[in-house]
Formats: sequence, C-alpha cells, structure tokens
Amino acid sequence: MSAALAPWAIEPRDLLAVRDAASNGNRMKSLPFPSPSTVAGCVRAQLGPVNDDWSSVLDLEVAGPWLLELDERGSSRPLAPAPRDCLWAGGETSRLRLVPGQGTGPSNLPAGLLPVVIDGGHDGSKLSKGPAFWSWEAMQAWLVDPGAAPAGSVGPTPALTSEWRTHVALDPATGTAQDGKLFSVEGLRFSTLTRGREARRFGLGLAVAGPRSEELRAGLVRLGGQGRVSRLAAMGELPRLSDSWMTRLIQESGRWRVVLLTPGIFAEGWRPSDERLEAFFGEGARLVAACVDRPQVVSGWDFVAKKPKASRRAAPAGSVYWIESPLPGRDLLERVWLRSLCDDEQDRRDGFGRMLLGVGA
Repeated sequence: MSAALAPWAIEPRDLLAVRDAASNGNRMKSLPFPSPSTVAGCVRAQLGPVNDDWSSVLDLEVAGPWLLELDERGSSRPLAPAPRDCLWAGGETSRLRLVPGQGTGPSNLPAGLLPVVIDGGHDGSKLSKGPAFWSWEAMQAWLVDPGAAPAGSVGPTPALTSEWRTHVALDPATGTAQDGKLFSVEGLRFSTLTRGREARRFGLGLAVAGPRSEELRAGLVRLGGQGRVSRLAAMGELPRLSDSWMTRLIQESGRWRVVLLTPGIFAEGWRPSDERLEAFFGEGARLVAACVDRPQVVSGWDFVAKKPKASRRAAPAGSVYWIESPLPGRDLLERVWLRSLCDDEQDRRDGFGRMLLGVGA
C-alpha cells in the first residue's frame, strides 16, 4: 500500500442520488453504491482548476470509495463488499466457498481458465449471495484463512436503503411549478433505523495522493446528482490487515486471490490484462479462474468537456480473481494492496480496480 495515500471520509447528510446510465423516462434510478469516478469528481471539484486548467486535479490519485460505519465519537470502521467467492446456505447461516475446479469436463470458458466449483460439494439446498457488506474482521479472515471465521462473525450489513422522491419542474421565468412536469429521483440513505436496535450511520471511505492533495480541507461538499450536501473529514487509517493476519499472509506463496474493493474497468471486459497481472505478480503470472458478477454500468459528467461521459462496463466490487504468481507473499503485499489493476491510467487515478490480496485455493 502506498504510504502517500491520505485517508478521508465523506458522510452524505441527505439522500445521495447516483443515477445509473439507463434511460427511464421521468424516473431516475440510482446505482446501489457510488462509483469511484463520482467520488473522485467530488474531491477534485473542491480543489478546482488552476487558471481554467483541470490537468492538475485530473492527476490527483483518489482511491475508493468503500463503505464506512461511523459512530458518535467520530471514529469509523471499514466494511468490505461481499466477496463473490462466497455463497450462503441455510438462510445465511452457513458459508460455502467457491474454488477453482479441475476443468476436466466440457466448458465454454476461455482457454486455460478453470471453472469455479463449491469446495466440498453441496447438498442441493437453496443458495444466496448473503449480505452486501462484511465487517472488516470477517473480511480479513476470509482473505487469509476462509475456514477460520464462523458465519456469524460477518457482521452482516445489507445494501444501502433506497428511497424515491418526487419533484416538480419550475418555470425559470416565474419560479412557479410547471403543470404536468413531475419527475422522480431514487437516492441512497446512509443511515438505518431498525426497531429495537441502535441507529447505524454510514459514510464513504477514500484516500488521496499526488499533486495538490495537501490542499484538500475538511468541510461541506456537494456529491452526486442535484449537488446534495455531504461532509468531508480526515479519517484515521486505511483498511489494512491486522499484524497477525499479515504475518500469516506473507508466509504464503503460489496461488493468490484478488478481491476488488472497487469496481474494475478493464480493456478485456471482465478480466485484467496479462500485462497488468505481470506488473503486480511478476513475470509469468497468469489468471487461473475468476468469479465475476454481472457488469456494473458506469458513466458520469465530464467537467472538462461539459458533457456526459460514455457508458462503460465494469467488473463489480467483490469480484474475485485467482492468480498464480512466482513471487512470495512478503513481496506481493506491498505491491498489490489497495493498488489499481485497471489498464487505463486515468481509471487508476479515479479509484477503479483497487485490490485486496488473499490466499488462493
């Protein structure tokens, strides 16, 4: 992990509108979680251009976002996107691990790629993906020793709650409502209130580095559609492995798992290029297997060109890649942790494709 990355947190104060790229008439549907480019744009907008030149802020590196749980003391705990190599059975009471299989049967997978199977088999009961987010403690255990933590330690956090709000268009000349001009916007609620339980507050974790990063200041910012107000504040530390889990990880070698902390945009679609794999995992590193959900469509607004960005497909956060590497864990952890696997340099600066490293099967 780069020591230059400085951790920050954003807490939305109202519904956060981060609409998808689909056309839905007068209904603006939201993504389930803000994309990295949305958060990167928010941070860069706080710094602004120099003499109408945006190049200085486009060079700013922004890693994230990931979900944070906040408390009244001002501290935060990172939450990880659910890894796609985990399935749940028995009403989310037991976990099943997906691992690369033998590849002896017929398959439509690309050459050299192994199928992913349930470790130890399955009794045929109904399966699910489980909670959308895991506690950081559970994620560490799953990365280094998937059999170490019982299912109850996940500290399940469901997907962020969405709400619909209806608005009316205003006549710019009179400031009054225009007849029949109604539209609806879906937004994400970063707090939960469950009967019999304490309210939970959430925010977005991120990290910045590079040109002008020292100019960033805490305060109120505008994030997402309609410029909703959020609070930007410095955060304590980045997601990291505890010393005990780190000690175990650096002793491993051979096959590794990469779990995407943020969505990844790759030139080859669902998978990272061999060139990027070798850049991190050494010469001769190769992709063995992958567990990737349906693509997430990302778009946004281009401040420089003053027009919408083209829609692109990304491998969603939580996607898992099994990689064989000649390098030992001691060398890999620093090279891989929270680094970006994306091919395009600007996508890397925008926060896409940030990696977590785990032991392979």
